[in-house]
Parts: sequence; structure tokens; C-alpha cells
Amino acid sequence: MNLLSSEIKQLCYAIFGGDLTDGFVEYIIRGRICVFTGITISRSTINGVDEIIPLIARAENVNPNDLIFFDLQTYLGYSGKKPGQYEFDQVHFYYDRNTPDRIIDGDRIIFTSGPIEIKYWDPATCPDWVLQLFAKNIGTKS
Repeated sequence: MNLLSSEIKQLCYAIFGGDLTDGFVEYIIRGRICVFTGITISRSTINGVDEIIPLIARAENVNPNDLIFFDLQTYLGYSGKKPGQYEFDQVHFYYDRNTPDRIIDGDRIIFTSGPIEIKYWDPATCPDWVLQLFAKNIGTKS
């Protein structure tokens, strides 16, 4: 298992319902640290994190429990933020790949929280390497 991604990568996460388009995030993995940041305002990373974490893990061929995930929230993903403003939070979650995202009960489909359950976000100090790598996303570098 390779837990070192040397480049910022991008992925798309689906948005269901409404007139919204899919969301996009950029992410990088350094050691066990995975930092992701939204680059479209169509859907916030906070609302899509239960899809984002499994997608990143699948793309990197790792178990989500093997990584520590951080959400970097910037003006690219949040209309209420201005260039230079950001928040950096650790995402705490419970992941069990054996938990289905839906259960069929006769002629009904019951949607569950799926294999991932987000517990809470914990504000964290953003490391210098993240500030440097994501300077364009934060709006501190042109």
C-alpha cells in the first residue's frame, strides 16, 4: 500500500437531486495525512464528505481507516469565503465496509448512512506544507 502521493490529484463526487452539478475536490496524501479541498461551489465538502472519503480511499486503493482526513475549506468551494480565508478541520468518522448504503425490505428501499458515518469536524492548525501546496486554492498565490 502506497501512502505517499507526490502530487495533487482531482476527483469528482456525485450530487443527487436538484439542479446542482457534480462537485470536484483536489487532494494529496502525505504519509497517513490526506488533505482534500473543494474546488466547486456546487456542493460543499462538508455535505459531500461521506462520499469524498470513500472515493479518495478507492482511488488510492487504501482503507479509509488507514488515513487521517483533513478538509481545507476555501473560497473555491464556499461562496462565503474570500480569497485568503480558509478553515482546516480534521474529519472524524466511523467506517465499516460491511455496512450497506441501502437495505431492501420487500418493495421498499431503506437508505442508511452507508459504510461511513461522519462523527464530527475538529478545527486544526493548517501545516505550512498544506498552505504552500494549496496556496492557489486558498487565494494567497496567483
